[in-house]
Amino acid sequence: MEELTNLRTETGKMFDAGKDKTGRPSYTLEARTGPIHFKDAYKDTDPWLDLDESYCEPGEIKGIGRVLVYPKLPNIVTVFQDRCGYQIQSRSNPDHVARVELVSIDGLPVTNWQDSAALKTSVRVHPYRVGIWKDFSGASKGKATTMRWKVTELGNNGKDSHQFFFRETPEAYNTADLTAPDSVSMEQAKVVVETARTRIDDSSWYWDELIPANAKLVDTDWQVGAKQRNADVRMRPSLGGWNMVSFDAPTVWAGWNLSDLYAGGCGLGFTGISAGKGSTIITAFLTLTAYSAYSNNDVNTRITGHLASNSPEFDDLADYQARRGTAVGGANNNNRTKAQVTWDKVSAMVGDSEYESPSIVSVIQEIINQATWVSGNALSLFWDDHENRSTNISYTYRNMYSYTGSSSKAPKLTITWTETMTVFPYYYNNMRP
Repeated sequence: MEELTNLRTETGKMFDAGKDKTGRPSYTLEARTGPIHFKDAYKDTDPWLDLDESYCEPGEIKGIGRVLVYPKLPNIVTVFQDRCGYQIQSRSNPDHVARVELVSIDGLPVTNWQDSAALKTSVRVHPYRVGIWKDFSGASKGKATTMRWKVTELGNNGKDSHQFFFRETPEAYNTADLTAPDSVSMEQAKVVVETARTRIDDSSWYWDELIPANAKLVDTDWQVGAKQRNADVRMRPSLGGWNMVSFDAPTVWAGWNLSDLYAGGCGLGFTGISAGKGSTIITAFLTLTAYSAYSNNDVNTRITGHLASNSPEFDDLADYQARRGTAVGGANNNNRTKAQVTWDKVSAMVGDSEYESPSIVSVIQEIINQATWVSGNALSLFWDDHENRSTNISYTYRNMYSYTGSSSKAPKLTITWTETMTVFPYYYNNMRP
């Protein structure tokens, strides 16, 4: 059947069904309880257009950064990706823009959390509703958390045929609503969130929300925080093992240096890891900041971990050897993880630039799967060319800032995970009344 587009309504489509038995024209109406069409300007002369909830990603939108844009809806919806929030622009009154943005968590500016997956956002857009889900899985300890949202209405909203409506009391829903919205009752999924609204001026206000203790922020980034959590270690293969350890070197490094006949490696220690025992590790990697520029290609390294439920600070060479394994060739003394990650042909590096390691999920998973692991414990990792696989020429290594070299550029560990507990994301909506 052919649709008669000139007979469209906001909620219905009309189709030419041919002729009936008497030869008269017949039609089929497809009607919905909600909108299936929109107009660019909502004028009587404008055609009704098909809704499309897919998004496009523009190359650049100045002033709000990287975004998701939903261009074919009754209102133009723009969702921030580099900061948590969204804005809506009226098609019938383009001067009317409403913006919702997360501005603080526990009184700290949202920028304090911005380099963490704690602000990773999932978005669902309905023709008249925008939902933002925050991921609140497994913090270091359960606590109530205050989140402040700023809502601002810009321009003249008096002419809107599809006015914006902000709920007086936003609500929270669990993950099931995001993954299977049609099969889960909203009432069953609801989580209590205490809210308070504070007017700033005639066009803007704050919502302060007290998130309950079972909705916990993700702690994902840890940085080496003491010089004895960084061990710079070197070995002479001709002497059969590691023979030097330093906690005061400005760098940690891995590879080979012919000029000193040394193979290099390092230990990296991180405290307060808040993933609970048995959690499922989703992502894990190291972020290292280059101390200087080296570009020799054949730097072949591996990352492994200390198989202990609460790894202490490094002490001396014997302590390091006992944890890492002493034999050239990489024989394991059962004090380090069986899991190891190969990081070969390490890319050329530019001084003071950050570089991410390959995924080390398997190493972290083995550590936190230990029966005695407890959330909040410390772990240690090793990055080195223990097996002497790098090309044996001068400067075939990568040296990175240690804690001694720069506390702000010291190695950083990022982990995201799923707890065995239920995850309660945050849900906020904007909907037509």
